[in-house]
Amino acid sequence: MTHYCIDKACGYEETNHKIRDGIKCPKCKGPVMSVHPDKKE
Repeated sequence: MTHYCIDKACGYEETNHKIRDGIKCPKCKGPVMSVHPDKKE
């Protein structure tokens, strides 16, 4: 899974095996999106 902050200016991105839906960005406290690698555009 790839997790990234919706705010592109923040630049937070993390890749790991965990599902982290609904977490807050550790940098800016904004919403985080999760994308499965097989479904990434």
